[in-house]
Amino acid sequence: MEGGIIKGSSVHKLSVLMELENAALRLGVEVRYDDLYDDEASISSGLCYVHHEPVLIIDKKLDTDSKCRILARELKSMDINSIYLKPVVRDFIESVDS
Repeated sequence: MEGGIIKGSSVHKLSVLMELENAALRLGVEVRYDDLYDDEASISSGLCYVHHEPVLIIDKKLDTDSKCRILARELKSMDINSIYLKPVVRDFIESVDS
């Protein structure tokens, strides 16, 4: 895994995505997929707070690799040492640029 690129089949990529989503949930972060397209404003995926609760909003139109990179980037800024992560998932998080 180099530079936040997941190698392998689409099934493997979906598996990594599910592991990242699960890690976020275990850290108390809700993950939402929404259509972020807007004619009038530039909206990008990322972490925000709704009623003082962390919510990670990701554009649902992104491909699996992009969704994984966004999740990993946000998880990298959190205390992921407090939860168990499969080695491949932890390596992926560590490989993604902040």
